[in-house]
Amino acid sequence: RICLVDVETEPDPRWITIICGNQTNIIKAFALCWKSFAPDIELGFNDSGYDWPFIVEKATKLNVLEWMVQRMSANPHKKADAESILTWNYFGGKGKPLTNGFF
Repeated sequence: RICLVDVETEPDPRWITIICGNQTNIIKAFALCWKSFAPDIELGFNDSGYDWPFIVEKATKLNVLEWMVQRMSANPHKKADAESILTWNYFGGKGKPLTNGFF
């Protein structure tokens, strides 16, 4: 269990707590944790309708989307710019967000 936070918090022996200092570092720490676990499959309840759009849109606003995707990719040597990542990995090739502007 890993808890990524931006400010110091009370220690909890049930968690590995990583203090990141800011939102950019939280996104980067998330990507590095993902890379270290290297899951074959990711499952979640409504994660493509809420969690992933939130993460992708936050990474885009913080200008770390390309960095994040390169670390999380199964093919880290493939280079992609933010526009192609959003079009093909996030928008499903349709050129528009999967959400309705919720974020």
